Amino acid sequence: MSENGENGSDAGDDRDEESERDDRRDHGDSSADRPAERVTLSLDATLELLANHDRRAVLSYLREGSDRTATVDELTDYLVERRTVRTGERPARSHVRSTLHHIHVPKLVDAGVVDYDPRTEEVRYWGSERLETWHDRIERDEE
Repeated sequence: MSENGENGSDAGDDRDEESERDDRRDHGDSSADRPAERVTLSLDATLELLANHDRRAVLSYLREGSDRTATVDELTDYLVERRTVRTGERPARSHVRSTLHHIHVPKLVDAGVVDYDPRTEEVRYWGSERLETWHDRIERDEE
């Protein structure tokens, strides 16, 4: 094969690998074997994730679970109850679910600390040592 053909093939292979990674991430399969200690976040990324009360609550729920997974519905119910206790007002479940689904879960996925499977609507927590350290500090201060 010519040099141009090889380069074209390599470029196609790179695109295919990237496409497969994107496809696996979209379907929640990308990190089935990923250990939690592999996720490394900058301090800025960590603080951005922890800046929102609902994201901190989601992280608490996932960290406390035995298998570190939850469905969007389970997380929604948890957030509704937690916010009701915290503020005395019960938020609309549909609003909580929508912000969880469209804002909070995608931010956590983009940071690499969770994977999301849209077929089962399951969120799997992978963790980060820095995230957990700061999360614990913030949770202690809020008590």
